[in-house]
Amino acid sequence: MPQTQFGLRSASLPDRLLKLPPPIFNPNRIRIMLALYNAVGADFTELKEKLGLTDGALATYLKALVKDGLVTTEQDHTGNRERTVYMITRKGLKTIDELLEVFGSIKEEIAQ
Repeated sequence: MPQTQFGLRSASLPDRLLKLPPPIFNPNRIRIMLALYNAVGADFTELKEKLGLTDGALATYLKALVKDGLVTTEQDHTGNRERTVYMITRKGLKTIDELLEVFGSIKEEIAQ
């Protein structure tokens, strides 16, 4: 039975989504990843202000992204100030690229 008979299209799109790291399936984690996607890095305060998240929520989201290797941290020493800078990893870049590609494919299929 053809998959398109009941409005089902290629099963590969959902399968491709399911292969992405689980922490990415949260709107705020995606927002963090997108904020870091083109940035050299951002500290906690910069992310908090840009995204409008609470300290607790942002810390929780960042912890999950770091744990899964999508984001990394580095200590930055500027003058007397020390800050933790968050940066997207190669795995994170690849994950966002794949996510955007799948969303683009879904959009194309819907438009057909």
